[in-house]
Amino acid sequence: MANRTGAARARKLRAIRFAAGWEEVKVWVPSRQAADEVKKLAASKRAQARGLDGLSEAASAVSDGMKMDVVQAIAEHGQAPHPQVPNAVVDLMSLLAEVGDLQSCARAFAIVVRARPALAASAKSTLPEQVSRLLVLHHDIAPTDLRAWKDANRHWKDLVINAIRDPHLFERTVEQMVRDIRLRSASDG
Repeated sequence: MANRTGAARARKLRAIRFAAGWEEVKVWVPSRQAADEVKKLAASKRAQARGLDGLSEAASAVSDGMKMDVVQAIAEHGQAPHPQVPNAVVDLMSLLAEVGDLQSCARAFAIVVRARPALAASAKSTLPEQVSRLLVLHHDIAPTDLRAWKDANRHWKDLVINAIRDPHLFERTVEQMVRDIRLRSASDG
């Protein structure tokens, strides 16, 4: 059901931002000048987040060009409450998953979602396929073994999606999947 009122949309966007780690701050200041300074500081912090501040440090495999593509895609994407994830963001997450850098993938996810909180749900929806490719490409998991394991573990997507906000947990979750798939494959073979 769509949000029909501005107040309902505002509550939903507030919840999305909070889930992405944003904080809402309301302060009293002694003058209009002080208020303007606080507004400028807030605008600067929002611009840093939207500029994907820290992405290059969090994920060394990300080139400056790719970072700029993601920044531009996020900026051009609009402010719809349920946006589709831009291709540049999918490319970024795919690159990091394909090179096997799971912690950087999780850190990049957090930075992108901080820049554009409304992208969280659609960005999360791309993770299971990226992890599946990673398992086949980097862990020599046979597609048939992966499919059989997925069929037996219907909750696997939720595990991956829920782990992405913590780089270490995300890496451990995928490593556990690899162990479980290999164990199942060995017992079936």
